[in-house]
Amino acid sequence: IALDVVTSPVEPAAFALTSTSVAVYDTQTGTLLRTLSGSFSNAQSLTISDDGEVLYVLETAGNVVSIYGLDPATGAVTATYGYSDSFFTIPPSIQYTRPSAHPVLLDTVTGHAFDLATGTTYMQTVWGPAIAISRDQRRLYTQNTGISPATVKAYHASYSSLSSPPFVLEEVASDNGVTASRGNGRDVALSPDETELYVAAGSPYRFDVLDVGTLATKRSVDTGPFPTNVETCWNGLIAGGADSTDPAGDIWILD
Repeated sequence: IALDVVTSPVEPAAFALTSTSVAVYDTQTGTLLRTLSGSFSNAQSLTISDDGEVLYVLETAGNVVSIYGLDPATGAVTATYGYSDSFFTIPPSIQYTRPSAHPVLLDTVTGHAFDLATGTTYMQTVWGPAIAISRDQRRLYTQNTGISPATVKAYHASYSSLSSPPFVLEEVASDNGVTASRGNGRDVALSPDETELYVAAGSPYRFDVLDVGTLATKRSVDTGPFPTNVETCWNGLIAGGADSTDPAGDIWILD
């Protein structure tokens, strides 16, 4: 069972994570190209750098979290990061971002941030694990999970060697759980023009559509039970996933 999937930004390859390996597939044919294994045994999350040169895999062992930078061609470990944290109640999740052209790896559950250029670790308050990042890498949108009502937040990300600390995430908006019926937050996605944010949560059975500036709810798109993922497409369509026993299928394509 794949725990996480990312696609390469520079080649037709998809990387599917299991607890012990990464399967690499050709996105045009579906052919399994190779399997990367031997570096981890209890993986939880996966992300990739924006140049496609490094895969990052997070694994947990008790309260010890380890993050490995892997060569996507060979699986060789090129860097290791980690920390101890006994407070997270759900598996951590990682996300690559590059504010001000500076690469940073975010743990979107515990708030750890790793400067990939200097190796410095910063503590930031990031509500996750659901996360969406604007194309200019300066705005981040998150939704927490395991909490009801779920809360969506917007942050401004910046990096400057003249600041202390250099990497800063500033919260600029929050819906503060105003949609009281929204529970078990799962995913967020920006519209193609980045004026709206789509929100998937276990309940109610819909995608809420929020204004990116204020995070006020503008409208909603009805779905079936239970929304788990949301993605947007350049042509205006929405793709959604579900945790459902519906024999008709667990993926929706919506106008």
